[in-house]
Amino acid sequence: MRLLEVIPYKQFRISIYSHDLHYYVEIEGGPMKQCFRFTKELAPADKGGVRALLDEEFFARTKEIFDFMHQNFKNAIERQKS
Repeated sequence: MRLLEVIPYKQFRISIYSHDLHYYVEIEGGPMKQCFRFTKELAPADKGGVRALLDEEFFARTKEIFDFMHQNFKNAIERQKS
């Protein structure tokens, strides 16, 4: 797997990797990580590739998922304390 680029974004660290048939998008937010796999056929380089798929709506939904993950993690810790 080869790192293609790191995209600057205010809330996340976004890394795009290339693998044989896929692109992997790794989005890190604090201690959590979301990974997405796109086929190279779905995101061809000549049409902007993966970056074209990563719009503001995608990042807004990604943030919502991180918020849910964070709350889920906090709840698990609280259950252990009880």
